[in-house]
Amino acid sequence: MAAFTEGLVVDLDHDTFFIRPVRSIELNAAAWSSPDS
Repeated sequence: MAAFTEGLVVDLDHDTFFIRPVRSIELNAAAWSSPDS
């Protein structure tokens, strides 16, 4: 399961987060705001 959102690539399959240059700071914060562990 991988989610691609405006430069933000989140690989939930490997529990690895690939952060790419994003223009929206809120988007970046929202991605990390997700309680996983």
